[in-house]
Amino acid sequence: MDDTKLRTIATPPTVSLLRRYSWLSLGVLLALAVLAAVFWRERAWLLDVAYQTVLMLQDGTVQVQVYRFGAAVVQALPLLGMKLGLPLAVISFLYSVAFPLVFLLFWWLTVRVLRQSALGLALALLYTGMVYDGFYWCTSELQQGLGFLLVCWAFILRYPRLDRPWQWVVLVAALVALVFYHPLVFIPFLFAWLYWGEG
Repeated sequence: MDDTKLRTIATPPTVSLLRRYSWLSLGVLLALAVLAAVFWRERAWLLDVAYQTVLMLQDGTVQVQVYRFGAAVVQALPLLGMKLGLPLAVISFLYSVAFPLVFLLFWWLTVRVLRQSALGLALALLYTGMVYDGFYWCTSELQQGLGFLLVCWAFILRYPRLDRPWQWVVLVAALVALVFYHPLVFIPFLFAWLYWGEG
């Protein structure tokens, strides 16, 4: 991948501006976490989350539907609450806030670890502007997969040459995980590959 093409994403004069706005994107994601905590009943007792909570209570394990294994990440927190014997209301609260916590993890990996502030802004836009109805229907693995896709691209943009074996191991493992988030994630992945890739 040509480094000059990658530099056009954030030229030096805009880097400080992007970093400043990346803190705004963190504020947006924190606001989503607060809203998820306030409206936990509306989020956790609606459709899929309620169904998956009942199945987790019955089986005592994560509930992966149609091979979308990425759902196990957000189910870890409510499952821990179940293992600790917490009441259903607390488990539902944990399930509601688990989603924005995962989105905050994506932001931290993208902005703080991989230093891709522009993609941190894209995360905030993804979880506010593009998926406005996803706040109450929070179990869509497509939303989670798109966030993880941005983390994968942040890794590729951070290490464009992929000249060390550990970079290939991380990338291949991430792409395998990405495949199992949602089958439609390949469409934006292909777009990003064509946009940032060679040729």
